Amino acid sequence: MMDQREINTYKFIANRALYELRLFTAPYLQGPSFFAGFLPRSRRRIKFIARFAYVFHNLALAQERQYMADFDESVFWNDIASLKKDFSDLMITDYHELFQQYLSEIDDE
Repeated sequence: MMDQREINTYKFIANRALYELRLFTAPYLQGPSFFAGFLPRSRRRIKFIARFAYVFHNLALAQERQYMADFDESVFWNDIASLKKDFSDLMITDYHELFQQYLSEIDDE
């Protein structure tokens, strides 16, 4: 079972991911047409957004359950590593580093 500080840290990075998802999608909701985002030159970014959303939606679902009992941390971090490997130019945040940094700040309090 995960301890409360780890649960709180996962909540923190999930919130960060939602903020970044907003940043990724903003260009597709502006301009002359919503459908401009579906042009061929945007396919890679759209694929990244879809995979990013998939990884973090699993985290959000797990947070709805008590103590995140069915959350598989290794799968989550493997998915993050794969996303970072495939889209290193689009990843804004190193989530593993952010997770460790946030945990260490909690420990310092």
